[in-house]
Amino acid sequence: MPAPDAGAQPTKDAPRSISDILKVLDHYKPDPAAVARAQAELQQEPPKTTGRVALREFYLQRARR
Repeated sequence: MPAPDAGAQPTKDAPRSISDILKVLDHYKPDPAAVARAQAELQQEPPKTTGRVALREFYLQRARR
């Protein structure tokens, strides 16, 4: 894998100022159903066990979502 060029110029499509970034964010509308699902998943309690495998699986699945 080649090393990145430290003197490389950014792409021409990159935002140039904070106002450009804010315009992009203003166009983004989150999906309320997806937000509700994510919040429900975060409310789940870890399993009531000291088993390392069960806890590992719980936190691994939570991190992947």
